[in-house]
Amino acid sequence: MSCRASKAAAAGLAQATAISPNRNKASDGTCASQAHSQQNPTSDHEPNIRGEAMAFDLTDDPAHGIDTWALWDDIRQRRDPRVKYGICDRQMFSSYPSSGYPAWTWRPYSGSNPHSSHAHMSILDGHQNDTSPWFSDPAPPPLTGQQKRKVLAAARRMVRQHPRPRLFTKNPPIKGPYVREVQRTLDLPVTGEYGPGTRDGVAEFQGAMDIGGTAGEVDQETWIWLVYFAVVKEMES
Repeated sequence: MSCRASKAAAAGLAQATAISPNRNKASDGTCASQAHSQQNPTSDHEPNIRGEAMAFDLTDDPAHGIDTWALWDDIRQRRDPRVKYGICDRQMFSSYPSSGYPAWTWRPYSGSNPHSSHAHMSILDGHQNDTSPWFSDPAPPPLTGQQKRKVLAAARRMVRQHPRPRLFTKNPPIKGPYVREVQRTLDLPVTGEYGPGTRDGVAEFQGAMDIGGTAGEVDQETWIWLVYFAVVKEMES
């Protein structure tokens, strides 16, 4: 019987390529090769009654963002309804209890192929046309040094063109939106008041970034680095 990949299986490989266009595809597969058929004729890579392969193999390529263990474990934790079972690096999980292990639990895999160069995913019948995303949105890559220098230059221009108020502890405390901006940027409690907690958080930030000036006081140089830090954090989150 001729074989074609089910839509769900084809989507898995296509979505991995969308994440990493330059990824290694050496061990990718859907329909079984002749050698695979001889070794494992009941595999989900074999065509079903519709002539579809209900499985896909994805090449492990962490250097290009395709860490199959991490991807498979994310699928497992999300309990993707398409999953029959997955195999990766001598371990496997299934959507049903097996061999004394609960559903969705990693367990040892003792098949002849350890699946160390690729991971295998078998798909439940009835989900063959489900092409929804297999993988969570990947985290954006960290900014390069050049990109960070450009962000810092832009922060300097902005603060110099639009100076911001100096913030420090006093009685009564300084209040307002600029205080809240500092607190949000440094993940401090957002009280809107520049009290001892905010002062200490600023001092710690100044020390980490090697910013001169009076510790715990937000001067224009500290504002530059706060703006820079906020932008980089947003772009890398």
